[in-house]
Amino acid sequence: MDVKQHTLMALFENHNQELAQKVRVTRSKNTYEAYVAVYNNLSRFLPKYYKRNDISLKELDAIFIRDFERNLRAERKYTTNGINAYMTILKHVVSKACISGVLYSNPIALYKTRHIQRNRGFLNNEELQQIMNVKFKKASHELIRDLFIFSSFTGLSYIDVKNLTIDKIRKSFDGHLWIITRRQKTNTDSSIRLLEVPKRMIEKV
Repeated sequence: MDVKQHTLMALFENHNQELAQKVRVTRSKNTYEAYVAVYNNLSRFLPKYYKRNDISLKELDAIFIRDFERNLRAERKYTTNGINAYMTILKHVVSKACISGVLYSNPIALYKTRHIQRNRGFLNNEELQQIMNVKFKKASHELIRDLFIFSSFTGLSYIDVKNLTIDKIRKSFDGHLWIITRRQKTNTDSSIRLLEVPKRMIEKV
């Protein structure tokens, strides 16, 4: 058991089990799923590159990191930002072994994560109106469009729209409906007046 606990996959599995218990308490479900995704990729990577299902923590080195990054980029087709997210998670999990005294130093700490800032652009009023006027044959496609329009007019992110419930829409002293919620990413309060377009999106549901 002592030897097993000093391997990467055993460490990762233990971490994810602990994280699962914190979902919807102090951690989000999306965060948990991101850690599970890294674990699953490692479970596919190790048999292919190292011909085994696990690896000792003391064997982690620059070659392991290079091979894992190459696997993510060339075979899994991940972007630089996606690889950055995976490596950040991997560094965090391995750091637990350092904190517990199993490792004296984090062999992944020297890996430099990179983030590419992307200019996503924006839609003008005419383009937004064209999207609103599109007729879809499938109700599911129309729902996706309506969620996008709702986000565009409220400024709420996908996860904040996903977490939105009817009790967070309240009539204020000015007589208008407002969305009173807390942003998940920043954990800050947010008050957004509900305009006519997003109001129609809600009425369609």
